[in-house]
Amino acid sequence: MTKLRTFGSALLVLAVLAASHVAAAQEGDHSRPEKARLGAQVKDFSVTDSAGNVLRLGTLRGAEGEGKIAVLTFWCSTCGSCRMIERDFDRKATEYGERGVAFLAVASNYTDSPKQVNRLLEKNRLRFRVLMDSDSEIARYFGATFTTTTAVLDAQGRLRYYGGFGAMEAAIKNLQAGEEVAVPERPGSGCAIMLKPQPGDDAARDGAHGGHDDDFASFLARLPERLRLTDEQAAKVEAVLDRLQQETQRLESPSTHDVMGLRHRAIEEIRAMLDDEQRAELEELIGGMRHGHGSGHRGEGQGSEGRGDGHGPRGHDR
Repeated sequence: MTKLRTFGSALLVLAVLAASHVAAAQEGDHSRPEKARLGAQVKDFSVTDSAGNVLRLGTLRGAEGEGKIAVLTFWCSTCGSCRMIERDFDRKATEYGERGVAFLAVASNYTDSPKQVNRLLEKNRLRFRVLMDSDSEIARYFGATFTTTTAVLDAQGRLRYYGGFGAMEAAIKNLQAGEEVAVPERPGSGCAIMLKPQPGDDAARDGAHGGHDDDFASFLARLPERLRLTDEQAAKVEAVLDRLQQETQRLESPSTHDVMGLRHRAIEEIRAMLDDEQRAELEELIGGMRHGHGSGHRGEGQGSEGRGDGHGPRGHDR
C-alpha cells in the first residue's frame, strides 16, 4: 500500500510538472512577437514622422478600390546605399503620389534624430516623408536588417512585396493593374540597420555591427584577410580601428548609444574605401555577426533583407 501511495504521488508530481510545461509553452507561444507575412494584412502602426506629425498606417487602408498602395523603404541618414536610391525614391514619391500611392521612408537607425533627418532632407532637397522608427518596432516587425529593404502593401494593407528596392516598381504596377505580384520577393542590398537594443539582447545580434569591444575589434582586424584588401586598404582599416579604440577610451561614461555610434561610423568609413564586390562581402560578414554566425554567410540565394534565416516575411508560415 505504501508503494502504491508513493507511486501515485510520483505520478501526481509528473502530471503537475507536465501541465506546467504545457502552460509555459503555450504562454511562450502567445508572447512571441508578431511578424509580417506575405499576403497577410500588416499591423496598424502609429508612428511620428520627422516633422512631428503622427501617421497611423491603418488610415491608408480601404475597401476594394478605395485604399492606397503604400511603399515602405527602410532608410537612414548615414548610409551610402540610401544616398544612391533616395533621389529615385523622391521622384517616385511625387510621380506615384499623384496616382494614390503613398511612399514612406522608415528611419530605423535608433541613433537617427528628427533633426538629423530633416537637415539631410533639406540639404539634398528631398521631399519624401520619413517615419521615425526610433524604437525599431517597424523594422523588427518586417524583419528588416538592412536599409533600402522595401515593403509594398496593397490598398487593403496586405504585404504583397518584400525585398530589394529595384523590384518595387514592378510590384506597384501589378497591383495597379489588379494583378498578382509576379515577383513577391527579391534580394537587395544596403547598410546594416542599427536596431535599438532590447532588454536581454546580445549587442552583437541587435546592435549596430558588433557585440563586446573585443569581438568588434577582432571583427575589424580580420577584415583585410576576409575581404582580400590591398595593403593600402588594410592600412586604412588599421587606422580606423586605432581611432575607434582611442575615441572609445576617451568616453568618460560610455553608453550603448555612444559606442554604437562610434562603431557605425567606423563601418561607414571602411565601406567608403571598398569596391562594390568588397562592400557586398562586408554586408554578408556584418549580417553573420548580427545574427551570431561567425562565418558571416547568410545562406545560398538569400538577400540582404534577411530572407532564408527566419528574419524576413519568407521565414514565417503563410
